[in-house]
Amino acid sequence: MLRVFFPALVITYLLIVVQQLQRTRENVAWSLRPLLQIDDETFVSIVRRACRANPVGELLGFGVGVLIFLMVVGRFGSNQSFFLIGLYYYIISMIMLGAIGWSVYAVIVITRLTNTLLRQPIEVDIFDVTPLEPIGMQSLFLSLSFLGALVLVIPSSPYGFSSWQNIALFGPLLLVTVLVFFVNMNSTHRLLAATKKRQMTIVERRFAQTYYQLQELDSSGLDTHATATELNSWAAAKRELTLTRSWPYNTEMLRTLFISVMIPVLVGGARIIAPLLSG
Repeated sequence: MLRVFFPALVITYLLIVVQQLQRTRENVAWSLRPLLQIDDETFVSIVRRACRANPVGELLGFGVGVLIFLMVVGRFGSNQSFFLIGLYYYIISMIMLGAIGWSVYAVIVITRLTNTLLRQPIEVDIFDVTPLEPIGMQSLFLSLSFLGALVLVIPSSPYGFSSWQNIALFGPLLLVTVLVFFVNMNSTHRLLAATKKRQMTIVERRFAQTYYQLQELDSSGLDTHATATELNSWAAAKRELTLTRSWPYNTEMLRTLFISVMIPVLVGGARIIAPLLSG
């Protein structure tokens, strides 16, 4: 019976967490500001446009959530016992799925600023991705927020944990939890990968030039010490470039995401296996 209160809790959670997630845009914007080759007026204009939500998009996101609910759950059965409680639970659950759809659109708006700023003229240091790490933290917060909603939604389901209804509702949400982490960083990854490739091309060309110069000096019997030292320097630069990151996350972020995602999976698996073992 307690499950009738969970949909309202999920809706409240989503309203609060979306407001908190919107603050991550500020951290990302100000961390990228020193790297952007644009003036302050252009920067402010871009931020305002990218942060503006479209009411039509919000309604569409809510409507998609409601439509998914109707497709999975179906219409309300008026002949069931505790009619008023059942009707309330049906309506609040529909609103909950609509709120989840709305939150997905809100996340799209939140991440739009990051993608817009990264399309501007920007100069990054491949050896120092610290200014880009707030994007990784934003991605982690987005994923954990979806996971938190998933943990709250599961107890509100009237179906068995392994039922097709639960799999249809919660499976995609769990997938979104993982995808949003990487999708939000995809533009940053492309930027870092392109920068790394460009720098690697320069280093490899200089390495090749120095190598051929060393060959010529050696064949002529001339001193090769200075050229050999330079060749070693370019080889070391190539090794260091190879080790640079092309994603703005660190091992701790990835570990946190993995553990967080595995907790509901393990709990769900235990709920399925426990009756089989006891039987």
